[in-house]
Amino acid sequence: MLINQQINFKYLKSYNLIYPQGAQHLGSALLNLSQLSDLTLELKGNEINDQGALSLITALKALTHLQVLKLDLQENSLSDSGAAELLTHLKFCKELHTLLLNLEYNQIGILFASNLGSVLENCSNLDILALSLQSKVLDTESISVFFHGLSKCSNLSTLELNLISSKVDYKNLQDLGTTLKTYNKLQSFKLNLDESNLTEDCIQILFSDLSNCNQLTNLKINLSNNKIVDQSLSNLSFALSNCSNFITLEIDFSDNQINGSGAEILSSSISKLTKLQDLTLIFKRNELSDKGVSSIGSALVNCANLNTLKLDFSYNSLGNKGSQDLSSSLEQMKLLSNLSLDIRQKQLKHLFILKSINNLIKNSQTK
Repeated sequence: MLINQQINFKYLKSYNLIYPQGAQHLGSALLNLSQLSDLTLELKGNEINDQGALSLITALKALTHLQVLKLDLQENSLSDSGAAELLTHLKFCKELHTLLLNLEYNQIGILFASNLGSVLENCSNLDILALSLQSKVLDTESISVFFHGLSKCSNLSTLELNLISSKVDYKNLQDLGTTLKTYNKLQSFKLNLDESNLTEDCIQILFSDLSNCNQLTNLKINLSNNKIVDQSLSNLSFALSNCSNFITLEIDFSDNQINGSGAEILSSSISKLTKLQDLTLIFKRNELSDKGVSSIGSALVNCANLNTLKLDFSYNSLGNKGSQDLSSSLEQMKLLSNLSLDIRQKQLKHLFILKSINNLIKNSQTK
């Protein structure tokens, strides 16, 4: 009787060589927690296969009062059918409002993607959804079905998709755009497409998709390692101009081919984000020159409410002129209280930046 009164449960056993039998014991224990509302299972890097997952699946079917589920099964041995079966049993959790599911480095494919829509349609109270699905067998057809399935959950306020090294094509991103248009309540969106070999057309349609999300207040997007060039940033600039309510913005363009003109294009839209409080711009290992960095610095001065700033211009072509202009801009940002700055270059004296940081510290101490 006492055990049924427990409503929160966390089980953290990553990299502990849990085999199918261990997962079965865990599933049996969960069956005794029928009133559970908040469940966290971190089982990353074990040896759980479909047989072991079956016990967890049975337990999920019994946990009908579950509201929050955080399940990390990355780096295990689930097949596509096993992951699909796991997903299917979530439809019995009709009170679920938060789902964080990490199945990276399993064999996720078309069966899992096909089941997603019907499951999400049954979870009508779902408000926060985070899915991490890096998989070698998640092809373009599976991704298309996956994005279509996401449209069945139109009440989301927070969506996070980690699809690192995925085989995303133009049609997939069109499907994502169609799905995003159904989210009238979406306020926070995080998308990770690192190392996805996106073509120029893919980049353009993705940024076009984002321009329709004008209700967003938080956007985090990782497009590192995708051969992005300056021209691609025109659509992003347009998207940011349409989304004037951003409070938090994070963009990672590491290891691309962006130079000064691309930074200037982006700067024109950043300068209009007057509500922005938290900004992260990562341009590590691109081709930014003094002019590009100077334009970003000038744009930041217009973000009058900015209090947290992270800038990474490391390993570009930044010289002393760009460093000096950036330092002058930083000194004008009176509300800035948190600053992370990386400007490592092959040849650059950091005296201007160090002077600005000292001035920022003095300003914060006098507030």
